[in-house]
Amino acid sequence: MKRLVSLILCLSLALSVTIAYADLSTNEQSIGEVSAESKKLSDQKIVETAKRLEVLNKKVSNGQVNPMSDPQIPPSKILSTSGYIAQPDNSTCGPTSAHNLLLNWGKNISIDTLKKDLGYNGQTPFGDAWKTTLNNYTNSTYYVITWSPSQTTIWNAFVGDTIDGHPFILDTHMSSENGYLEGYSGSTWWHYVTGIGYSGYNLNSDNSKYGVYFDPYDGRVGTFGQHSLELPKWVKLVSERGIVW
Repeated sequence: MKRLVSLILCLSLALSVTIAYADLSTNEQSIGEVSAESKKLSDQKIVETAKRLEVLNKKVSNGQVNPMSDPQIPPSKILSTSGYIAQPDNSTCGPTSAHNLLLNWGKNISIDTLKKDLGYNGQTPFGDAWKTTLNNYTNSTYYVITWSPSQTTIWNAFVGDTIDGHPFILDTHMSSENGYLEGYSGSTWWHYVTGIGYSGYNLNSDNSKYGVYFDPYDGRVGTFGQHSLELPKWVKLVSERGIVW
């Protein structure tokens, strides 16, 4: 009986209380400040990453990319998720995804600290605070924020960041039009997840390429943890916001 009551409470929180939040919400997620410099940095990374992967992309034999042409880019790769946690409530998928990402950089930053850094106010806005926060804690200029990325850029983020050993952030809007991540259906949800890998790099068909991600939400059956999704499906999911990569 106790387990049944707990399940009912969990479903109630996931399906009703969250309407005020950006995470798993029917309300549109807020937008943070975005500078012209951010757009410039995004454009630069798009070009630089494409050039870095271009040599391998051109080495095709019998309809397939030859993965041995560059040992740094295997057909599939998934980063460690050791220590990754579930979000502590319905509205903190952004700070939790950032926390999990930073673990791969050897940084264990609290959810409360990241909430302040990312401008959390019941939801986590998508804007420059993401880039600033991640670069501050990684002591780098690695991360940029890209709005409405193309399919090519999304794939290059999954592959490029993974071979660099660094996860990245995807800000999704799930709906009947945009599609759903694993475990979601029947409503509209705004949700951050962490990109941690890819598969199918040696295959030409886009439907055979997969982006691997980690979902911090454990309030619905089948959502929490590592999942993969076909590359074309990511385009609509992140089209209204974007990625931090």
